[in-house]
Formats: sequence, structure tokens, C-alpha cells
Amino acid sequence: MRDPIRSRLAFVLACVAILVTTRPSPLLAGSGGRSGESISVTGTFAIHQTPDKRQIPLDAVYWIDYRTAKLYATTPEVSKTSSSGKMTSELAIRDLLVDFKLAAGVVPHFLMNTASLGALGGGTSALFVIETTTKQVAVYWSYPKTTGLNAKPEFELVQVRTYAQPATQPEESLPTESTSVSGPITLQMTMDKTQVPLDAVYWLESSAQRALLFTAIPEIRKTAAKTQMVGEVASRNLAADLKLKPGVVPHFLLNTASLGATGMGMSALFVMETTTKQLAIYRAYPRATAQGAKPTIELLDVKPYEEPLPALPPSK
Repeated sequence: MRDPIRSRLAFVLACVAILVTTRPSPLLAGSGGRSGESISVTGTFAIHQTPDKRQIPLDAVYWIDYRTAKLYATTPEVSKTSSSGKMTSELAIRDLLVDFKLAAGVVPHFLMNTASLGALGGGTSALFVIETTTKQVAVYWSYPKTTGLNAKPEFELVQVRTYAQPATQPEESLPTESTSVSGPITLQMTMDKTQVPLDAVYWLESSAQRALLFTAIPEIRKTAAKTQMVGEVASRNLAADLKLKPGVVPHFLLNTASLGATGMGMSALFVMETTTKQLAIYRAYPRATAQGAKPTIELLDVKPYEEPLPALPPSK
């Protein structure tokens, strides 16, 4: 049976080869929203070319319905008739309980982000779903599958891997704060000299016992048996980086920010800890090893973002 991921790679590379040399602005990480434990994000599904040779991204919309542990994907399609135009879309569905092999009684907690795949992906994105209870990350790839006159989104599970050891002590299983973002770490050049971003995905898990930052960088690797997009996952101990004292219950905010022309398409990761009023800045990059590229998270700076109030002048 033909490997659908390899077929998709061949399709993307063939499309990249015929794209014109106009350079679009780098694609930004997908926007997201959350309602309770349900979450949604968007990411580039395909690159379309307009009649005047401009490259325009077509997005997919992904959402997790926490009550059913179902993951949905859909792509907008404008349908025009002689009388009106309307937006239509087919749905693709994945069962996360099956994909993550979650045992009965496990209460899952999901994070989700899209990440641009760089030159090999031709500007398209993969979907990263992180399950923080069992410490697993899954990577999905969606692509158009033509059915008659319509293109239905095909939703492939590429890989599931463990990124850390699940909690073994009852106190480690207490509810944690968690959040995730993605952002470019470099710009890569396709065969037609078009610049496209390669993203890193970051996620953070914190409680009164520990605070950890993780990152994964997509790297498409093929063997005779499988295709994978996530190798190793890097981590940082935020409690150590921010010198958090025992008993401090941290609260974190997380965002990436483009560094502009000086950063040449890179972004930095900003971690705000609101209990001790500190800002930590990180950058991620792939470090070359004999086994392939491994992600590294480097701490650039830690500083207080709120100065103490000045002392009052002595009374006269």
C-alpha cells in the first residue's frame, strides 16, 4: 500500500517546484481559542496560486471537543452558483482516545498548536496535539483528497511519542496549569527560492511541585517502515531558571515574538511569571548531532518586569 505521507511529500515538492519566485511574507503561527477544556487552532493546509501568480495560503480549522475526545478538521471551500455564493466544507474526524491509547479512567488534558514544516512542507503546517496526563505528543497532517468534484480533507496520524515520564506520585497528579504556543525559529528556502518558516512548538506545565517548559521542532524523516516528524523533545526547568522558592505557586503566560529584520525570521519565546513578576526570554534551535537534529532551548535573559516601589522620603 502506498504511504500517504510520502505521497503528500511528493505532491508538495512537485508544487513547490512550479511556484513562481515571488516571496510572500512568512506565514504566522496559527491562531487559537479555548473554551474550558475544548480548544481550536488554524494552520496552513495548502498553498494556492492565483491567476496573477501570487501564493495564497488555504487554512484548515482544527478543534477538540473535550466532552467526546474527538478531534475535527475542516477546510473552507467557496461554492459559487449562478444565484449566490456560499461557504461549504467537509469534516474529517479523529478519536483521540484511540490515537493516544488512553486507558479507562484516565482524565486527559489536551493542548494543541499548528507548526509550519519549513521547506520540505512547502509552507504547509502539521498539527501537534499534546496530552499532558500521559505525557504524549501526537502529530497529524491534513491534505486535500479529491472525491469527485470536491476536495475532502484527509487527516493522517503521523506519529505518537512520549515526551516525559507520566506522574507516579499522587501529589504529582494534581491539576496543573498548562499552555502552548508556536513560532518560527528560522526561514528556509524552497527549490524556487521562496522563503517559508520552520516553527517550533512550545508547551508549559506547572504546579506547586514543578514547572517545566518543553519544545519540539518538526523534522520530516522517512524510513522503510514509517514517517516521523518529532524526534527528541527538549525541556527546561523553569523553577531553576527563575529561582522559584519552595512553596511559591507560579502562574505563567507564554508567547512568541518575531525579532524583525535583525532576527532574520526568527522569534523569541517570552515566559511571564506573574507571582514573582519575572520575564524569561528563550530561543530554540535544532542542534546537529550524529543521530540528526535535536532541539535545544537556550535561556537568553531573566529580569523582573515590575520594579519595587521607591522608599518614601523621610518626614521633616
